[in-house]
Amino acid sequence: EDLKAVDVPACEPGATIDVGTHVRAPLENGQHNGVFRLIANGRKFGPRMWVKVRCASAPEPQPEPEPQPEPQPEPQDPDADFQYFDALKQLEEAGFDDRDLLKYLLVNHNGDCQHVIEYLLSQQP
Repeated sequence: EDLKAVDVPACEPGATIDVGTHVRAPLENGQHNGVFRLIANGRKFGPRMWVKVRCASAPEPQPEPEPQPEPQPEPQDPDADFQYFDALKQLEEAGFDDRDLLKYLLVNHNGDCQHVIEYLLSQQP
């Protein structure tokens, strides 16, 4: 064992002082205990001081995660302010693609998709 003395500064009886030392962790995993005592003129005195060291293997270093690009906001549809925008999107999802015509028809049919679809289908050759 590697026993070392640590000099403790003189102090008045009953006073409190801080005493510190470095402790080398054992090479084996597990819990290890140590006991320290104060000695003056070859005589032990005061309470025993305990140190408890828990050793465990260090985890394997993990690679740093790749930085992810900031999510880009979806571009806003230029017609998002159109009063019948939801109906317009429904008509486009149904396969009608002439946006200007759809907007015109929605305004003239007060946003009624069913009437717009009936009109569009009636115009098919």
